[in-house]
Order: sequence, then C-alpha cells, then structure tokens
Amino acid sequence: MAVTIALVQQATNFVIANGATTLTVTLSSVPSSGNALICAAGFLSSGGANNLSSIAGGGGQAWQKAVISEDSGQFVTGEVWYSLNIGTGTQTVTLTMANAINSANSDMEYANVAEWAGLLTTTPTDGTGSESTAQSGGGGGLTVNSPNVTTGNANDLVVAVLSGSASAASKGPNNQFVSMTGVNQSYNFDNLEPAYRIVTATGTYTTSWDDTANQCFQMISCIAAFKAATATAIVRSAPVPQRTMTGVGI
Repeated sequence: MAVTIALVQQATNFVIANGATTLTVTLSSVPSSGNALICAAGFLSSGGANNLSSIAGGGGQAWQKAVISEDSGQFVTGEVWYSLNIGTGTQTVTLTMANAINSANSDMEYANVAEWAGLLTTTPTDGTGSESTAQSGGGGGLTVNSPNVTTGNANDLVVAVLSGSASAASKGPNNQFVSMTGVNQSYNFDNLEPAYRIVTATGTYTTSWDDTANQCFQMISCIAAFKAATATAIVRSAPVPQRTMTGVGI
C-alpha cells in the first residue's frame, strides 16, 4: 500500500546579471523529518551556457541530479534535483552554478524548491525525460511539449519543468498536471514554469504549455518521476492462550 504524496510548501528565487555563483532559496518553515525536497531550476542567457554544479542545504541526504535538459547553443537549461529523508531540517537551500552569472549576457538562474511528503527515501526515481534542442516560435499558437517519462511504479509524483522565456500569457500545464509557483522576471516573460501530477498507474506521462498571446524564445523542458513510499504493515502476533490449573492441592 502506497503512502499519500502531498505538496507541503514551496519557495522560489532568482538571480540576474550580477556575477553571482550561487542562488539561495529560503522556505517559509523548517522541512519536516522524513520528507523530501525537490528543486526545479533553470538558466537563461543571451550568450553563454551554464548549469548547476551542486545544491546544499535543507537537512536531507546529499542532493542528487535527477535530470537535465540543456541546449548549449541556445543557452538555456532546465534541471530537476532532489534531497531525501530530511533529518534536522533547515529552511535555506543553496544552488551553486558551474559558471558565474554574466552581466554582459543578461544571464539568469532561477529555481523553485518544494517540500514533499510521502516519497520513497531510497532510490526514488522512476524514470526521466530530457531534450537537447530548445523550442521557440513567435506570434502565438505555439505549444511547448515536455519530454515523455515512462514509469514502472504505479504510485508516483511526476515533476515537469519548463525553462527559458515564454509569454506570461501562456496557458498550461496540460494533461492533468498542476501548476507550481514559477519565476517571471524577464520583460514580463515566464522564465520557470514547474508543474506536477500525482499518478496511480504505470504509463507514459507528458505535459505541455500553450503560448496563446505573444511568443516563446529558448524554451526547454525536462521531466522526472519519483516513487511513493510504501506503508509498513504492522504484523500482530496471535495471543498466547492462558493455561488454567484446576484440582491442584497442597
């Protein structure tokens, strides 16, 4: 029997064009013991590629990269990282970039960090999907699709990330995915649009976002599935019959 997966809290932050090598995201409260943290992050530039080299903080096990999509020619990246089984939680999560943010290229790094309850605390990933070519278009009517992820476990959390520069009037996510808190800091364009879906059957999952008003530039997506924890059955021993002594004299 699987444990119920639930979103507990989330927070976002970004850094733009200031020579920084780190980005800090601060949760509103200390994460609870046994829960997990998942980071949806992205990078956008007009002149140079970049990605995350590491993440620290939150109080769980060492952060691991689940999946990355990167188009080094279009200078856009989307990533999903995770940290499991929080012990003594901390509110601050620090992302370290492979290269410093370049002001000449209007570089941006942005992230959403979310706390989740009900995820498996060891080997949680159940499939990922990535791409190496950014999607772009103009004039409206563009649909940006995430890659597919095929799951082998029935009860999963599926997290999708859209990273780059999309019209703030874009619609989505589609296919029963739920929108999470994103980042919009680039000339009224959405730079990060994370989404999730909790599923109860194996299958192939994907989502999409529709640009209905303006235009999209340098959009890239990735997707990862995480297994739900399994409830531990409590085995109760049968009661031991009590023997009654009768007819015993002294």
